Amino acid sequence: MGQQTTFEHNEWEAYQHKSISEQARDENYKKLQNDECHLCKTQECVLKALQNNPEGLCDKEISKKTGLPISSVCGRRNELVKMGLIQPDGTIEYPDYKNSMRMVTRWRLSV
Repeated sequence: MGQQTTFEHNEWEAYQHKSISEQARDENYKKLQNDECHLCKTQECVLKALQNNPEGLCDKEISKKTGLPISSVCGRRNELVKMGLIQPDGTIEYPDYKNSMRMVTRWRLSV
């Protein structure tokens, strides 16, 4: 059976007003802080890149900063989104391989 979360009365009132994604994010952050949840090394790389760039990054920027292949970045980013640890933060123009500009999603920490 899963571990049950315990709350003080004032925490419970705040918890009830949060969306499911906010609740998941908060629970995952608590697990990370208490070493109850472990990220794989590539998830940690993506998360650290975003922690070091609070303005947000697109997938290609994450790839350049971490040295990870774009396919690894996209997969780990999707996992972190599902965990509620990161979220989209709008779109930006970014040059593609032909140096023409295209719109891409910028990602940031969910805090």
